[in-house]
Amino acid sequence: MDQDQPGNPVYVSCPLSNEVLSGERDIDNLTFDYRGLSRRGISMMGDEIVEIDSVKHAVVGKGGAVYNYDKLILAPGVSFDFGAIDGMSAELADTRIQHAWKAGAQTRLLRQQLKAMPDGGLCAIVATPNPFRCPPGPYERAAQIALYFSHHKPKSKVMIFDAKDAFSKQALFQAGWKEHYGDMIEWIPAAAGGEIEAIDADSMTLTGVVEDFHADVISLIPRQRAAELAFANGLTDASGWCPVDQQTFASTQHPDIHVIGDAVIAGEMPKSGYAANSQGKVCAMAVVAALNGQPAPAPS
Repeated sequence: MDQDQPGNPVYVSCPLSNEVLSGERDIDNLTFDYRGLSRRGISMMGDEIVEIDSVKHAVVGKGGAVYNYDKLILAPGVSFDFGAIDGMSAELADTRIQHAWKAGAQTRLLRQQLKAMPDGGLCAIVATPNPFRCPPGPYERAAQIALYFSHHKPKSKVMIFDAKDAFSKQALFQAGWKEHYGDMIEWIPAAAGGEIEAIDADSMTLTGVVEDFHADVISLIPRQRAAELAFANGLTDASGWCPVDQQTFASTQHPDIHVIGDAVIAGEMPKSGYAANSQGKVCAMAVVAALNGQPAPAPS
């Protein structure tokens, strides 16, 4: 059960959604239905799960329908801590300060803001602390926006305000930025004042530890934790994420509930699409083995 986009008849893929910002892709190219699963004999239920009863082995849908299970595989996704930066809110994310960390309407809005921005303007990306969904994502976003600027707004600039002092694939990104976009992208690490404490959406001002910055477009990626469904049903620990047995991805709190994807604590595995795909395969094999009374296979 994928709770990231509950009840939707289609799935909008986050991977490659940054290319919508550069104009290389359209969001419709990243929108998929579930007919491929249906053709493989998998029943699809368009419902949002609001409650899990681990004792009765049942889940409850938003409309009150009850679904019984022997094993539950849950991909709850992430939720956003908008309160971590003063002045930020979920409403702002949907209207003026997009994070676009779930591909769809916010991705389109951010693209429109970039197109409306004057040449010579500044696009600010606020990168969240670890851990978060798609570690290379903010830096891919900077490259895609710079690609758009290089063709249409060559006097413009991208600045990344980072709550970290290092990031995924940093050397490769910085070399690529320099080669393709010169000085168009600037990265400010936490040690140099990159951590943002507050935002004023009316004046489009970011308040940093050292100084304030004005931008024409701001993409603020909030701090993240497991989705609320995981919290409400006792699947998280003090870290805000879901601890699991990495051989089976069974929850350490509720062994008949398996959790995969961005919500889990999975050792060195990043919160990425590739990792989630691998987790799904390992989890599926473990569940099949358990239902057949066999030991879980050892994943590579």
